Amino acid sequence: SAWDEFFDETVEVGEDVDLQHEKEEGLRMARRYIENYLRGKERMQVLACEKVLYIDLGRNNTLKCIIDRLDRDRDGNYYVHDYKTGMHIPTLRDLENMPQLYLYAEAVRRNFPDVRKVYLIWHYLRMEQDPKLPADEDKIQRHLRELMEAISKIELAEKNQDFPPDRGTHCNYCEFRIQCEELDRQKTIDDYSKAKRYLELVDEQKELKKKLKQINEEIKRIESDLINVASKNDEGLITVD
Repeated sequence: SAWDEFFDETVEVGEDVDLQHEKEEGLRMARRYIENYLRGKERMQVLACEKVLYIDLGRNNTLKCIIDRLDRDRDGNYYVHDYKTGMHIPTLRDLENMPQLYLYAEAVRRNFPDVRKVYLIWHYLRMEQDPKLPADEDKIQRHLRELMEAISKIELAEKNQDFPPDRGTHCNYCEFRIQCEELDRQKTIDDYSKAKRYLELVDEQKELKKKLKQINEEIKRIESDLINVASKNDEGLITVD
């Protein structure tokens, strides 16, 4: 299988990850993906997977959208599919407040003039649920408005060189922690040094694993050559331990 072909010791996984469980989960989700596709095959035309569309937002701003799967039915309705592998399923109200697929719907409307209506479908493969919502005009316009407001805020901050810190859990992964006035400088320097050393060790580990894989492959090749060379002599077959 592809799992056995591409998975080896160079693939990094967490200590608490059950590989057999993950493999079974992957197969189950793949089967459901295929079953879901086959169910709609007769009434839907799959236009594209990983479809790239653009929205011209004005003021030299362009939004790039990558749609997991885009379908069209016989009545001219379009369906934006998005596949999720997470364990958490948002409520319908939460989904209405998530801009991603609504902006995708706007991209579909601008790029396909024959569109009648756009529907949004989230496929939560682990949980086997597929919430579906119509891409209502008022929600599309709200998300576009909020996007433009965010862009204006960023442009103003860039113009004034005013980027006030927004402290949160993401601070632990920020590359500018040493320069941030919101954090304790010495602690930041210490944490940064530890993080830097950790990443260096991870890179070193990856390189060693790569070399180990090459060495193991070379050993197998030599063993095979030894067997081929020693398998026969003038008097017939011999055994090599």
